[in-house]
Amino acid sequence: MSRKSWVELKNIETWIGDKKVIKELSLSLYLQESTVILGPNGSGKSSIINLISRELYPVIKDDLEISFFQSKHYKLEDLRKKISIVSTSVWDRTNKGSDVLSIVHSGIEGKMGNLSCHRRADETNRNVKSCIVRMGLVGLQKELFGRLSEGQKKKVLIARALVSNPEVVVLDEPMNMLDLKALHGLMKIQRELISNGITLLIATHRIDTIIPEIKRILLVSEGRIIQDGTPKEILTSYNISSLYKTPVEVHHINDYWKVIPITKKT
Repeated sequence: MSRKSWVELKNIETWIGDKKVIKELSLSLYLQESTVILGPNGSGKSSIINLISRELYPVIKDDLEISFFQSKHYKLEDLRKKISIVSTSVWDRTNKGSDVLSIVHSGIEGKMGNLSCHRRADETNRNVKSCIVRMGLVGLQKELFGRLSEGQKKKVLIARALVSNPEVVVLDEPMNMLDLKALHGLMKIQRELISNGITLLIATHRIDTIIPEIKRILLVSEGRIIQDGTPKEILTSYNISSLYKTPVEVHHINDYWKVIPITKKT
């Protein structure tokens, strides 16, 4: 059975100012193959996410190719219904004075702002409320976004991402600023999303947050993908020590990954 790609990138080069942030990127990502992009801060993970979200554009070259769901012809509004992205830019654009219900509603059209009354009424009894329940936000619907904890904010933005019934959800550094309880809660949510048929793409520098359902790991360094394979193939002590330029041991315990620093004995 052939795999169906949801994004294909070939010979991509992108710049931010005078810095080349993606170098000679060729990558295909597939439905039902949830994937982690792993790398240190500044390695290019978010740039790949921003390229997929069309917030970052490549240098135009003859051999460049970009396709979504096996088509080179697409409309952004159509893509927003199939691919939902929770990134730093989405976080920054979220009005801290908006209430939870309004923010989740805004995901119907894939943009921040108020929806027309008839559209709000049409969706309220369906995806919006179900996503609020799904994320455990029922008691927070009238709460202002800026007053929430970091974990609650992440749940609100994920609920917003789910209201369009996307096939793919992209999470950029979802575990940043979370305490242990919130972190484990978000890992549980990720597992539930995959079990419900949603394909995840997660950019992170946290090996210990990689859930058992992840099928593919991409190691990124200096704007390039340097390793690509299954978690057991890629998450070795040698690979991770090389990637982060620090000696570590990587252990696989109860389907999760643990990293231990190697210290010299004196």
